[in-house]
Amino acid sequence: MKKTFPLFCLFSLLFYFPSFSQTEINGVKIPETLDVDGQQLVLNGAGLRKKFFLKLYVGALFLPHKTADGQTVIQSKKTQLMRLYITSGLITAEKMNQSIKDGFKKSMNGNTTPLQKEIDRLMTLFKTINNGDIIDFSAGNGSLKVLQNNQELGSFESQPFKEALYGIWLGNDPVDDDLREELLGL
Repeated sequence: MKKTFPLFCLFSLLFYFPSFSQTEINGVKIPETLDVDGQQLVLNGAGLRKKFFLKLYVGALFLPHKTADGQTVIQSKKTQLMRLYITSGLITAEKMNQSIKDGFKKSMNGNTTPLQKEIDRLMTLFKTINNGDIIDFSAGNGSLKVLQNNQELGSFESQPFKEALYGIWLGNDPVDDDLREELLGL
């Protein structure tokens, strides 16, 4: 009993302080919770975005409550955050912009015309992207903020734009099926 009591106390402390727990993917430590605009969000899921043999970034989805329904996340006006941890030096601002264009085409079934102005503006925000950068797409109440390394690059007041952007990862035709499943905890 005397030997097991300290272990019991240690495990109790680990569960009592959940903010210390993290998920690790491709060397990136992802917190289980995150404070966004004063609201506590939980890690819904995270995964590695790969293209061919390249490991490009780790994506992490933070929500008020966990869900496995991508459409619910896409359409929600509640505070949420899609975070990209850049893990490759091969990602540049130009390649990110091309990926954004391709992602919106998939998300919007090839018809980007209704949101082209917002898409074009988003692509002007990324001046440089480096290995180790963190890009956040923080959404809530019909607006979207874009941050790079905790510095706001721009914001958009458009729920349809937010839905199309989140559809890149969570829609019916995502850029990466495996990443979608990991983000939704499937």
